[in-house]
Amino acid sequence: MSLLPYTILSSAISLDGHLNDTSEERLLLSHPKDFERVDSVRATCDGILIGAHTLRVDNPSLQIRARSLIQQRLEMNKPQNPARITLSLSGNLPSSHKFFEDNGTTVLVYCPSKTAIHLDQHLKDTPAQIVSQADAEVNLRSLLLDLKKRKIDRLLIEGGERIATAFLTAGLINELQIAIAPFFVGDSLAPRFVGSGIFHHNKNNRMDLLDTKMVGDMAVLTYKLQTPHYESES
Repeated sequence: MSLLPYTILSSAISLDGHLNDTSEERLLLSHPKDFERVDSVRATCDGILIGAHTLRVDNPSLQIRARSLIQQRLEMNKPQNPARITLSLSGNLPSSHKFFEDNGTTVLVYCPSKTAIHLDQHLKDTPAQIVSQADAEVNLRSLLLDLKKRKIDRLLIEGGERIATAFLTAGLINELQIAIAPFFVGDSLAPRFVGSGIFHHNKNNRMDLLDTKMVGDMAVLTYKLQTPHYESES
């Protein structure tokens, strides 16, 4: 049995590999039908993780939209929405954002111990549970181990460049879902899907392509990734 949640990384990118452009207004890459697809993926998960930057800039609610999907979860004795999860080194998290709305959803914030006292005070009027770690940075495997203990068996990551790079280079992603928008951003300064790093999957260790599909005007590719052996009990 796995010690870690089954972890899916989902992202929408342009044809030249960008998550956004450099304008103040958020670039919408996804087709409406792809938003529906992501909604259905969310409904199968126990938690959704985003980075602090995505939380601050995009202010997502991370709620399931389709009533039929919500009903299916309730019939399975699951909460209406997956747990909302983030991690922060600085503690710079806007408490008024949708992520911290008190609507019955579990909210978890992982941080180093040096940040925990600030967050305990800053988020005291929100439903957030602060989970501190002794390390100077958040240890991602420890985070996943803790989520598994909290019954988060299936995790969806919708973070930006830093989060995607961190989890992929750590070899902690089981499945990668990439939705490709049919246009170019054309700006080298725009944020990319991943940054520089030493990736577990490289030219000598290719990922397995599980599925390809057309969703609206987008191509959605699903890959199976090999994860380190230490994630399972011997």
